Amino acid sequence: MQISFQPIKLEDVENVSISFMTTKMVLKADEDKMDAVIAESEKELIERYEDLSSIDCEKVFAWCKKKIQVTMQDYRRIMVEKELAGYFALHKEDSGEWELDDLYLFPQFQNQGIGTQVMRDIIEQTDPQPLMLYVFIQNTGAVRLYERLGFVLSQEVGTTRMILRYHRT
Repeated sequence: MQISFQPIKLEDVENVSISFMTTKMVLKADEDKMDAVIAESEKELIERYEDLSSIDCEKVFAWCKKKIQVTMQDYRRIMVEKELAGYFALHKEDSGEWELDDLYLFPQFQNQGIGTQVMRDIIEQTDPQPLMLYVFIQNTGAVRLYERLGFVLSQEVGTTRMILRYHRT
């Protein structure tokens, strides 16, 4: 199985609409006209793992929309063969530490080793600098993957998230 990454460019954005009930970010892809639904995926994760009674959902979704627009150059499409499988964002902080953000595989690509390979590629790409990520505590599948690959708990953030850092040997 061939896995590759393609950049997402700001001019790829065709439609961004985020609201509490409907969230959609459609990106024009290459000649195959594949679509990514980044904001919808973020909304789905927030609704699944966040304590919705303790946050202002409209404000959080607006923040997500702005973050995606401002950091679009950091996003990559995850391609399996020629099919869009998901996305992630990777950017380097001023401190020199890399932050992995919004790693998401569409459901039909999960549990096939693709996430493991993507993570190994990211770990290799960012070597030797530190690498960190935020993850929802209740996203146990993702937490298991990251820990299996050598990430360790650095800090809990509120009651729903934690920061994991990659322990380089």
